[in-house]
Amino acid sequence: MYRNDWYRHHDCGNFLHALLGECWQPELLIQLGGLPPILALLGQERELEALEALLALCLRRIDSLRPGVIKGLLLCLSERLLRLPLSSADAVRPYLRLCRELHMTITCSGNFIPKLPSLCFRARAQAFRIADREEMALFDLLIGTLNVCNTPRHNDPRLHAIMLRGRRQLESLRKPDLFETAAPYLGILAFLEGDYDQAMSIFTRVSRKLRAQERHLFELFYVRHWSFAAANRGDFDLAASLLLSRLRQSSIRNDMSLTRSLRSQLASLYLRTGKSDKALEQLDIALSDITEQTDITSMVTTVRHLACYHMREGHADAAYHVLQNVLHKAAQRGFQRPTYLNGMVLELLEALHDRGFPPLPCYDFPQELQRCLNGPNRLLRGVALRLHGKQLAAAGQTAQAIEACRHSITLLDALHDALEAGKSRLMLAQLLLPEDEGKARLLLHEAWAVYPYLKHHFWPESLLPLIPRYLREGQDQAVSERSLLAAYREHFAPQRLRTSFESFLPILLTESAQILGAEHSCLFLQSHPSAPLRQLASQDSSAVGPELSIPSTLDEIAGIVAEGSPLLLDNLGGGSGARVILAGIPVDCRPYGIYVLCHMGSFREEIRPMLSEDLLRDIGRILAWSCTTVLETEQSVLRNAPLPEGHQELVCASPEMRRFLEDIDTVAGTDASILLNGESGVGKEMLARRIHEKSGRSGRLVTINMASLQDDLFESEFFGHEKGSFTGAISSKIGLVELAENGTLFLDELTEASPRVQAKLLRVLQERTFLRVGGTRPININFRLVAASNRHMKEAVRQGRFRADLYYRVAVIYLKIPPLRERRQDILPLARYYLHYFANRHARPCVQDFSDENRRLLEQWPWPGNIRELRNVVEQSVILSGGRTLFFHENILDDDPPAVPQEEPSAVPPAIPARLSSLEEMEKAHIAAVLEHTAWRIDGKGGALTILKISRSALYAKIRKYGLSRNA
Repeated sequence: MYRNDWYRHHDCGNFLHALLGECWQPELLIQLGGLPPILALLGQERELEALEALLALCLRRIDSLRPGVIKGLLLCLSERLLRLPLSSADAVRPYLRLCRELHMTITCSGNFIPKLPSLCFRARAQAFRIADREEMALFDLLIGTLNVCNTPRHNDPRLHAIMLRGRRQLESLRKPDLFETAAPYLGILAFLEGDYDQAMSIFTRVSRKLRAQERHLFELFYVRHWSFAAANRGDFDLAASLLLSRLRQSSIRNDMSLTRSLRSQLASLYLRTGKSDKALEQLDIALSDITEQTDITSMVTTVRHLACYHMREGHADAAYHVLQNVLHKAAQRGFQRPTYLNGMVLELLEALHDRGFPPLPCYDFPQELQRCLNGPNRLLRGVALRLHGKQLAAAGQTAQAIEACRHSITLLDALHDALEAGKSRLMLAQLLLPEDEGKARLLLHEAWAVYPYLKHHFWPESLLPLIPRYLREGQDQAVSERSLLAAYREHFAPQRLRTSFESFLPILLTESAQILGAEHSCLFLQSHPSAPLRQLASQDSSAVGPELSIPSTLDEIAGIVAEGSPLLLDNLGGGSGARVILAGIPVDCRPYGIYVLCHMGSFREEIRPMLSEDLLRDIGRILAWSCTTVLETEQSVLRNAPLPEGHQELVCASPEMRRFLEDIDTVAGTDASILLNGESGVGKEMLARRIHEKSGRSGRLVTINMASLQDDLFESEFFGHEKGSFTGAISSKIGLVELAENGTLFLDELTEASPRVQAKLLRVLQERTFLRVGGTRPININFRLVAASNRHMKEAVRQGRFRADLYYRVAVIYLKIPPLRERRQDILPLARYYLHYFANRHARPCVQDFSDENRRLLEQWPWPGNIRELRNVVEQSVILSGGRTLFFHENILDDDPPAVPQEEPSAVPPAIPARLSSLEEMEKAHIAAVLEHTAWRIDGKGGALTILKISRSALYAKIRKYGLSRNA
C-alpha cells in the first residue's frame, strides 16, 4: 500500500516549512490556518481529499498570501498530483476535477509551474483509461490552453492540434452542459485563432458567471483576455475601460499582485496606441514595490513593457539592460520563455537582435520567430511574417520579403487588426516604392486610418510626402474647391504612367474616396452608346450599414451616362439618422467608353458644403485625363503583345448564362465549397478562375486534374515531401495544396479520384491540416475549394464509385453549368470573340462579322463539344480561310449533326462466360477482358488500373501469374 509521509509532520509549522522551503515564514501559520484537518486526512491516507482541501484553503486565502507562498503551494500540489496513485475509476473522477481546478488556478494566477504540462497529460491519460469521453474532450481543450500559460511550450502547434481534437469531440457529444463547462477553454481557442468577436462573447459570459461566484482571480484572467481581444480588434476604448474598472476593484480589495498585473497590461495598451507618457506612469506605479522574491512573473511582464518603452524612445541600451537583468533573474528561478500574446515583445526582441546585442536569457529570437511563424496564435504569425520579411529585405531577397509582407497583410486583415496590418502595409510600401509608387501610395492610403497610433515610432518620415497635403495638414488649413481639385491633380497625375487599367482601378476608387471621405465606391462602364451599363469594381472602406447601398435600378446612374452630367443626391440615410450622400462623377474617356465613378457615404464634414455638380464635373475632367492616358498606354502594350492563352473574358448574352454568372458572383465572396457540374468543354476552369478572382483571396488559383494524378504519387504531389523522405527526395518540395494557401484549390475531374485518394482528400478538407510525406509537423492550410466534374455525382455516390461524405463536403453549393445548346444566344457572341481573338493571335486579316449563312450554320449546330468545339471550329476557319469569308468546310458542318452527348458510361468489360466455375479462371478471364477492352492501356482515365481498382504491382503480378500477353 502507498505510504504517505506527510502525516509525520504533526507540527503545523514544521509541515509548512518542509512544504514551502524558502517561501516559509512563521507568520504563515497564522495566515493560512485550517491545516490540522488537512493533516488529519493525510494521517488517514486520504491524500486526494487532503489535496482538495489544501487547494480550497489556498483559494480562500489567495488575496492575502504573498505570491511566493501561492507559488509554493501550487508547486507542491502539482508535484503531489503527478505522483498520486489511482487504483480505481471512483478515484479518477475526483482526481480529474481537482486537476482541472488546479490548472485554472495556476493559469489565472500567471505562475510558472514546470510540471503543469505533465500533469495535464497524465490527467488526460487517466480519462482515457476510464473511457470518459467528456473528460477526454475537456482535457484536450485544457491542454490547448497551455499555449497562453507561462510554460516554455506556449504557442505550440502540437498543443493546438490536441485542442482542435477536443473541440471536435465536444461537438460530437452535443451536450449543452458540457459546452458550458468548456466555455473558458473555447474562449481561449477563439482568441488564438483570431476570432476576437467570438472570444469576447465567450469571455463576457464566463466573466459574468465567475463574478457572480466571487472568484475574482479567475474572473480577472478572462477579463484581461477580453481586453486583449478588444485591443486586437481595434476597440482600444473598451480594452482600456475593462482594465480600469477591474483596477479600481482590485485596489479596493488591496490585492497588490492583481493590481500590478492590471497596470502592466494597461501600460502595454497605452504603448500600442502611442501614449508613451501614460504607459510610463502605469509602469512606475507597478514597479514601485515589486521584487523577484515577491512576484517574478509580474516583474518580468512589467519590465518587458518598460524595455519596449525605452526602445520606442530611442534608448536601445537601456531597453537591453533592464530586460537582460530581469530575464537573468527569471532564468535563475527556472522561468523560461515567459508567455506573450501580442507582437510587441516579438518586435522588441527583433529590434535588439537587429542592433547586434548579445542573446538574452530565456529568449532566442530566431527560435521565437520560427515558433511564431508556425504557431497557432494567428496574430503572432502575422507579426512574425512582417519581421521575417524585414530580415529577407535586409538580406537582399526583396521578392521574398514582398511576398511575406503580403501574407502578413492578408492574415492580419482577416483578424481585423488594423494596427498591425497598418505596420505591415508601411513595410510593404517601402519595399514597393522604388518600382511601383502607385501601389505604395495605395498601401499608405489604406494604412492612414491608424496613422495617429503609428506616427511617433513606426511611420517613416520618408513616406509622408506620398500622402496628400490636405490629409497631412488635417484641420490646420481650410479646404476649398481649388485645394480639393489640386489634391486630385497631385494624386492622379503620377498614375498616368501606369500600363494596366486593371491595376489602376483600385487606386482610382481608394484615393478618390479618401479625398472626399466616402465609405462606398463603385465604377461603371458604358463601352458604347448602345451597350448596357456594367459595374467594373466596387470598394467599401468601412461597414456602412444595410441602408447605405447603391440604388438597385441604376436609373440615376444611367441618366448620368446618357447626358454626361454629374448627379448629386443627398439625404439617402433613410431612417438611420445619418446623412448619406451619393455623388456620381462622369469620366468621359471616349472612344474607350464613358465611365461613371460613384461615391456614397457621409463625406468629410468640411467638403459637404462645397459639393456641387460643377465641382463633380471638374473632378471628372481630371480623372478622365489620367484614365484615358492609362487606357491608351494599355492598348499600345496589348497591340504589341499576343493575347494570353486561356485567359479570355467570359462572354455571355443569354439570360440563362447571366443568371448562372449572377449565382457564381453571389457565392464567390463566401468560403463555401462549390461543385461545378457540366459537360466537357463548357468552361469549368474559366468559371473557377472567375470564382477565385471575385473571392477577394490574395493567394493563387491552383488547378489540379485528378485524373492525371497517379495513386502512388498522389501524396508527394498533393501534400509535398520533406528532404530525404524517400529515395530521390534530395530537397523539400511544397505540395500543390500548400500552394493554394489563402487562395483557391480547383479540383477538376473529381470523380476520377480513386477511393484511396478520396479518403486523403476528405481528411485534408475536414481538418484543413496535413503532413508532408516524411514530415512530422502538421501544416495548417487556408484555401477555398472549387471542384468540377462532367459526371452525375449523385449517381456515382449511389454506385459506390464516390464517397458520400466527400460529396457532401464538396457540394456545399452545387452549380449546374448549362451546355451551349441550351443557351444559343451565346453562340454568336462567343464565335465573334474567337474570330477576332484568333485573327489577332495568328496575325490574319479578319472580317468584322460572319456572313448570314455562317451565322445560320453556327446557330443550328448542336455543339456536342460545347465551347471547346466552337473555339476549334472558329480557329480552323480563321486559319484555313485567312479570315476573309469565314465559310466552314464541308467536313466540319455538312455532316449530320452528332447526337447530344450523354454521360459517359463506366467502362465495363465484356461479359464473362457462365460456364467458368474456377475462381482463378474467372479472374484470369476478367483481367484478360479488361486488358483487351482498354487495348492494354494500364494508366489514366479508362485504363485497366481504373477499372480493376488494384495497384500497378498487383496487376503486373497477375499478368505474370496467368501468362497473359498482348499478342495472346
